[in-house]
Amino acid sequence: SLYKLGILNQPIYFNSFFTTGSTETNSFFDLLINQLPPGIYHLYINSINTNYIYPCTFEDLYSGAFEVLGKQKIEINDQYCFDESVNLYGTTFNKDYSKDTLTLNSPSGCDTVVYVDLKFIESASDISLNICEGKSISFNNTNFDSNSNGGQVILQNQSSTGCDSIINVSVNKLLNSTNNYTYTTCNENYSIQFGNNTFDFANPVGNALLGIPAANGCDSIVNVTLTFSAPESMLEITNALCEDDLGKVTITESDLNGGIDLFIDGIQTTTFNTFPYEFELSQGLHSIALKDIDDCETESEITISIDEALEVNIREVTQNDGSKRLIIESDVPLSNIHWTPPASVDCDDCEDVLVLEYGAISVFYEFGVGCVDTLNYSVFENVKEEIYFPNIFNTGGINNTFYPQKSDGYLVKALSMSIFDRWGNKVFHNENFEIGIKEEGWNGKLNGNRLNPGVYVFTLQVEDANGNTKYFTGDVTLVE
Repeated sequence: SLYKLGILNQPIYFNSFFTTGSTETNSFFDLLINQLPPGIYHLYINSINTNYIYPCTFEDLYSGAFEVLGKQKIEINDQYCFDESVNLYGTTFNKDYSKDTLTLNSPSGCDTVVYVDLKFIESASDISLNICEGKSISFNNTNFDSNSNGGQVILQNQSSTGCDSIINVSVNKLLNSTNNYTYTTCNENYSIQFGNNTFDFANPVGNALLGIPAANGCDSIVNVTLTFSAPESMLEITNALCEDDLGKVTITESDLNGGIDLFIDGIQTTTFNTFPYEFELSQGLHSIALKDIDDCETESEITISIDEALEVNIREVTQNDGSKRLIIESDVPLSNIHWTPPASVDCDDCEDVLVLEYGAISVFYEFGVGCVDTLNYSVFENVKEEIYFPNIFNTGGINNTFYPQKSDGYLVKALSMSIFDRWGNKVFHNENFEIGIKEEGWNGKLNGNRLNPGVYVFTLQVEDANGNTKYFTGDVTLVE
């Protein structure tokens, strides 16, 4: 036989067929109950006997009602202070564990589900305190000074929820306005006042609080240093370049104050306020006096003379192609340069010229105020500048004289030549002679007597046409 089981409760309708005594029955009811919402339902069971013969006949087996009970739901969304904790159904909740779902067993056999979502409220804020250097502020009975790193202040039960209010305090240190006042004077009656403090000879050093605060609202402080001493002034002298030139005096620094009056040889010439201060002065002995607003004074005696150390030279440069240039080198600026003869150089008014003709050349120039001078120079065509010496000679025959020789075209003369024996005794000496002349050399004799054969040492000093000197030394062998 086949049975028909149905449960009806609008708007849900379930219908199924199963065979009596089969496991389908329990599975059907389990599935059905789990899908039904809570409520009253009508259950009817009828059977059909087909015996595979039509028409089918139905027979009611059972009809009745039952109730589906639903799970009870509870939602808890309470608020608590940040540092509180609460126990709900044996579970402790706090700011770190504030949300969960709990399942409770009820007497009816159905579960009760508790949805917990708690809020732990923290009432916190930040505040920055501007504190002047050396000062402090009390905030809720907690002191913070200018060197503090800040901290945390708790205001109990001060938040809108009735919880504690946490204030995170940071400190911004404001600097006082500090200035320095330094003054040097010879006047022992000098005094100055800053704020309520007077500084004078008896109280020369200290600090004072000014009545006007700084722009940031903090204190304005001035550090005062008074020096009572005889003043000093530093002068630098620049001498004249020639007889008609002026010298220069530079006052580099001074302890004098305010507008300084300048007296030259007892006559006031000007008043100045800044350093360095310079002025021109004629050659000779002068008195320089400086006086300030406190009647403090310095006095010096100076002499303006001609600068003997001034150097103006001509430097000769040989170029790769063998040509030559002449360059004027000077310690001071030059003007009105003029080369003579003009045809000997490529530019007769330049400081750097190319030599076009060899020989004697002169250059005229001016410098300073009214200073003139002339340099003379000789330019020679490039020649070998070599000195030759024999290494052996005898007292008889052709090679019977030791004398130096030079390369062709080399304009040079001997300043001195000396010959020494092996014990350092001078056996020959000659001065200011022309190189290459046999008669100016040594014939191997001393006082007319032939010396013993051996090795002798010589020295030679020469000078070229431009005044350049060179030294030579060596040895020569005297044989029979």
